[in-house]
Amino acid sequence: MKKFLKKIFVLMTICISIPSNNFIFAESDEESYLKEDKAITESLGSNMIYAPHTGNVNLDYLYQMIQHHKGAIDMAKNLLNNGGENEEVVQIAKDIIKNQTISIASMESLMKTLIENLTQDKVREEKYLKDYEKIVKEMMCGLENLKPTGNVDKDFLQSMIVHHQGAIDMVNSIIKYTDNAEIKKMAEGELQNQQPEIDNTKSEEERRNSIWKRA
Repeated sequence: MKKFLKKIFVLMTICISIPSNNFIFAESDEESYLKEDKAITESLGSNMIYAPHTGNVNLDYLYQMIQHHKGAIDMAKNLLNNGGENEEVVQIAKDIIKNQTISIASMESLMKTLIENLTQDKVREEKYLKDYEKIVKEMMCGLENLKPTGNVDKDFLQSMIVHHQGAIDMVNSIIKYTDNAEIKKMAEGELQNQQPEIDNTKSEEERRNSIWKRA
């Protein structure tokens, strides 16, 4: 036994003395997910803050919401690439990628029409952007203040609730400021899509929480 313990001690000493860069430690799924999620969140905030100001609230909104949707797609892909295991949560991520991609295409199509017939109202835009800045700040603070849960699926669910709420706030804001029937119709459609997604995500999060608590 003494010889065995001495051997273990020698091995430990050797390992400790070897420079750490000679070791390659595999990141856990959650570590990989959180690392990528941080980069996605930072990019999302930057892209939304620096979205073009065109003098037209309708065009501003489309630029901003496209960036918001791209962020959701990146967040969903991150779950799929870094350990999403629960079938219901994985399906939520896949649905987000599908639905947001379709929505982006619709917004890009409408953008072309607005650009071709651009009118400006900078007074209205200033009021709209003031509200928008508050929405982005609240959403980004919410995302940045989330704590790791120890589970990738749960991390994703809580992020998407905050992210989707940001979309609902943006939609309500543009409905207040727009005078464009197509934008209003599109925004109301987004509202109909986003709220059920939030409800579904919250429901799944609550269900998973009850399972994890019993485990």
